[in-house]
Amino acid sequence: MVCFEKGKESLRKRRYVYLSKDAYRYRLEAITNSDGEFTFPDMKSGKYFLQGFLGYTHNGTYNEYTGTGYNNYGGQTDYYQQKSYSVDHEDRIEAFVEVKKDGEIVRVNLH
Repeated sequence: MVCFEKGKESLRKRRYVYLSKDAYRYRLEAITNSDGEFTFPDMKSGKYFLQGFLGYTHNGTYNEYTGTGYNNYGGQTDYYQQKSYSVDHEDRIEAFVEVKKDGEIVRVNLH
């Protein structure tokens, strides 16, 4: 499996994670519930690398210049129109975790 060091990876290349054939064979997948919680039942003791992707959208507004109006006395007024925007983001969240004995419950916060 290829692990990236924080700050040394290209943000544009964060689309794929490549696994060795052995790592792919032993991978476990889970989907979170509405609270972001997930479980891997029946995990054996050992050390694990957890990785997830957190998608979110940033919404906002800005004032866009649309033109200038002039009056008969030499004064001017600049006109703006409020515009909305959305930017999609996806953060990779990860952690190493150790399950020390079969059946142990380990709580992990990914960040």
